[in-house]
Amino acid sequence: MTKGLFGTDGIRGAVNREPLTPATLSALGRAIGEELIASGAPRRALIGRDTRLSGPMVGSAVVSGLLAAGIDVTVAAVLPTPAIAMLTQKGRFGLGVVISASHNPAGDNGVKLFTANARKADPKVEKRIERRLAKPGSLVEGSTGAYRTWHGAGTAYVEALVDEFKSLDLSGLTIVADCANGAVCDTAPRALEALGARTIVIHGKPNGKNINRRCGATRPEVVARAVKKHAADLGVSFDGDGDRALFSDERGGVIDGDATMAVLARDLKAGRRLRNRQVVATVMSNVGLATSLAEVGVGLIRTDVGDRSVVTEMDRGGYALGGEQSGHIVVRRGQRLIGDGLATTLHLLAALVGSGGPLSELAGCFAKSPQVLVNVRVEEKPGIRSLPSVTKKIRQVERELGDAGRVLVRYSGTEPLLRVMVEGPNRKSTTVAAHRIATEIERTIGSSK
Repeated sequence: MTKGLFGTDGIRGAVNREPLTPATLSALGRAIGEELIASGAPRRALIGRDTRLSGPMVGSAVVSGLLAAGIDVTVAAVLPTPAIAMLTQKGRFGLGVVISASHNPAGDNGVKLFTANARKADPKVEKRIERRLAKPGSLVEGSTGAYRTWHGAGTAYVEALVDEFKSLDLSGLTIVADCANGAVCDTAPRALEALGARTIVIHGKPNGKNINRRCGATRPEVVARAVKKHAADLGVSFDGDGDRALFSDERGGVIDGDATMAVLARDLKAGRRLRNRQVVATVMSNVGLATSLAEVGVGLIRTDVGDRSVVTEMDRGGYALGGEQSGHIVVRRGQRLIGDGLATTLHLLAALVGSGGPLSELAGCFAKSPQVLVNVRVEEKPGIRSLPSVTKKIRQVERELGDAGRVLVRYSGTEPLLRVMVEGPNRKSTTVAAHRIATEIERTIGSSK
């Protein structure tokens, strides 16, 4: 049960199925607390959650384990993931805990951990927690940690962001914000309006079951339609926990993470804030990003999938900008390197205001090459190289594409999916190529084979 408990973005899965059961979550909280004590960091944890109905159950179970281990716990209730990371650092907590499954459906939930310096926990730390979870706890009889609530945590986060962008005047701009019925429903409109924007909120009434449902960053076309309906200047789509943001220009054109990085790279370069003239992105980013950056003398460094991989590379080279096509953008803010959908929005708005033009013109620096992504649900996750018929089909497609495209096949770190991504010279041939590979995967290890 504990082997491979943590994925690429913490623990994630269906609620009331292992490991997201009350008993296991409490034991997990105890193991996390013991690891925090062993690290020598302050024995204080800050915990928040998104709007899922299961959030209080999952969070309370983890809190009980932390308290039993002797950790003082401060509960901030509903708050975006990046807010917990920021406030963990500002409040000098030893640990930040987020109860969320990000963009997953409402029936899922998860646990993410942040260190005292607002970074996601290192995989080595997660492995140690897994080992502790497999052993009986050594609780101190008659002693627990203290429990507190922080009702003003959301206000503290908004005020901190507004102060960072206090020179940004959004007066005269109309922004549609799709809050995905998630964790940003309160904080995002407050921050945008505090800086002068007229904000039209859609999907901002969470009921515990509607988070990410046909809205948010997984459905950016929704906000694009709303922008045209309201004749707004732009739209932003957040995901359920608020660490990602995708955009729509005033014409209803979708602007993904690659296009956002192309815009921000130019803005940072103009302000001499793009260290070494490099941007960090994952292998999933479109080749159009590399082309766009090269036009202004900026290089692209690719990493494995996941914002943690991006941040690791940004740390290594001291780079200022990185991210994922999915809208998870990381802009260096002092020593903080954390994907924050609201901060990304404010950075993009700063570039927009500085340009004096519409967003469609600003984002015109990026042209996306045809890219097709097909997800195949699988029963298990064997190594790709152990599947001869699949690797043969991949090599065949790669030969046919030559230098005009590329193929990337990888397992999701959070769902039982094998993702097939193909880039090619035109939409039709690229789609056919992707489905040829996906069909072979479905035949070999698909869940419905």
